[in-house]
Amino acid sequence: MRLFGPLALLVLPFVVMTSGAPALAQEDPYQPPLFNYNGGNIDVLEAVRLTLAHDPNLRLQEEDVAFQEGLLKETLGTFEWTFLGNFTYEHERQELRQSQIETEVDRRDDLRERRDENCVEAGAQQQYLDELQAAQASAPGSLISISSNATVENQLRLVDRLILNARAAGDAAQEAQLNQVRADLLDREIQLTTTLLEAANASCQDLNETLGLIGEAPELEEFDRMQLDLRLERVFDSGLSIAPFLEGNFSSTQFVGKRNGFNEPFDFGQPPGLVDPDVPFPTERFVDLGGKNIEDSYAVRVGFDVELPLLRGRGDQEVTAARESAKSDLDGVRLLLKHEASRSVFETVSAFWNLLAAQQRLEVFDQSVKLHEELLQATKDLVQGDAIARFETSRATAGRANAWSRYQDAEEEAVRARLALAQATGIDAQGAGNLPGADGDFDAPPDGPAIAALDERAVADTAVRERFDIAAARAFVESSYTRAEASAFGVRARLDALASVWTTANGDGSLSEATDNWILPSWSMGLTYEKPLGNRQQTGRQAQAEAQVAQNEISAEDLERVARIEAVLALRSLAEAQERLARAEEASEAFGETVTAEIERFRAGESTLVDAIRTEQEAVNAHLALVGARQEVAVLLTRLRFETGTLVTDNAARQSQVSRENLTALPNVR
Repeated sequence: MRLFGPLALLVLPFVVMTSGAPALAQEDPYQPPLFNYNGGNIDVLEAVRLTLAHDPNLRLQEEDVAFQEGLLKETLGTFEWTFLGNFTYEHERQELRQSQIETEVDRRDDLRERRDENCVEAGAQQQYLDELQAAQASAPGSLISISSNATVENQLRLVDRLILNARAAGDAAQEAQLNQVRADLLDREIQLTTTLLEAANASCQDLNETLGLIGEAPELEEFDRMQLDLRLERVFDSGLSIAPFLEGNFSSTQFVGKRNGFNEPFDFGQPPGLVDPDVPFPTERFVDLGGKNIEDSYAVRVGFDVELPLLRGRGDQEVTAARESAKSDLDGVRLLLKHEASRSVFETVSAFWNLLAAQQRLEVFDQSVKLHEELLQATKDLVQGDAIARFETSRATAGRANAWSRYQDAEEEAVRARLALAQATGIDAQGAGNLPGADGDFDAPPDGPAIAALDERAVADTAVRERFDIAAARAFVESSYTRAEASAFGVRARLDALASVWTTANGDGSLSEATDNWILPSWSMGLTYEKPLGNRQQTGRQAQAEAQVAQNEISAEDLERVARIEAVLALRSLAEAQERLARAEEASEAFGETVTAEIERFRAGESTLVDAIRTEQEAVNAHLALVGARQEVAVLLTRLRFETGTLVTDNAARQSQVSRENLTALPNVR
């Protein structure tokens, strides 16, 4: 197999190394964390931290962000340089046509015929040389026969008679002169015959070797073809695309089992006087090996293609629509992630306040059970002293049982609240025993004047300005508007200008010889036009895009409307809850002192058991109302923060965070 010179050897390893696909990253599946608190408590900020780290809703939204980042990368790839490589090598073997086989057979028959002729000629020349040498060795006048050349024989006989006549006449000078003529004649013929003999022998031997080298006539032929295409492509924001390229082609053909011949140095032994001295005599010969003797062909082309849209596809707005839309969508899902974080924090904080309230209600009922234990014991003491009737013991026992029942209900409520907090934070549970409780107490709420000082319009404006979901809705409107503008350009016809400029190098034998001479410039240019008849596909896309813009705008406007209403409603609800909290604090404080005094009066016999039980129940209800009011204020304050978009903020690393102030202080509105 022939390779396309050094260029292919350099390119092929690169192609092989870059052809593998990257392995798909295998990440661990989502596993909710499992903690064992063993009755321990966490504060509200720790609950928020757990939520931001483990809430599955946030994890899902993060994957939405990752998905949109992938879409953006995909669109950005349109504007990157792209390397394209194509390498093909083709080896083909086929049977020769009968006419080709006959031509090769005829060539070999002709060589055999020429060989036989030259070999016969060599024999004849050898016989003639032997006769000449015999005549040279004989004395003049001897009986000689030169059957190979009658003319020379007759000339020699004539000279011999003349020599004999001169000798008979005693003319020594004439005899010597004729002897020299005889010697010159023989020397010339011997020299010429020797040269012709050598030539005939050489030709006979050479033709015989050639027949041996070329072998039998071929019946099959083979072809090797290789093509290498390397290209860099890039589309620019204007729609212009440019593609530098390098193309290489190699082709070779041969009879199966044969090789091309070659020239080798050879001394032909130029005979004097037989050729024109002004014509150079060959110094090498061709060694035929039976091949086609067609040189390998190499061709290289280097240049670049340019494509410029003139109508559709022209201009930044249309070409970059997918990229800019993907950027807006990515901004939108990132903002939705922040909004989801704010929502999750709101739900977690609400669940935490609910758990804290459940724990405090449990403490109220625990205190109630203890007070009923005291009343039962006091009742027994008074019955034993005959201060009250014995049936009062049953009344006191029933009161204690009722208090204990309410305590158990509150305990179950606290367990459900712990489970709800675990669900909100995203942690796993194998039972209520390893779930955390709520640590701390309700913070002092904002006072009434501070709440009343908040302007409802400013609260509503802050909600529209600060909420992440509203900002996300605006980003989606911008994204759909970008696509709609691009679709408006898409209804135009397509007219592209095409141009190519390149230089070429062609040659036979080797790549280096082919690339010694580059021919330039070569170029081409043209236009392509496309116009769908009716164009319903593009106009339909435009209608869809415009409808999507309208839908997103309606959704965004409605979201702002609802956000303003919810923010104002949260503010009003907070103000009302704060007033209820103030009244509940007064009632709880008053009933706390009344219960103690009422029990002491009962011990002293100044009050009835019914009065003591009624007073204790009213005190419990007052304490429960206080706990509920504190919970309501805390939840509504958190809700006001959520509705105004001020519950969650970003740290320096653009990560969501919540401070204690975000949970206890009024939002800064303007």
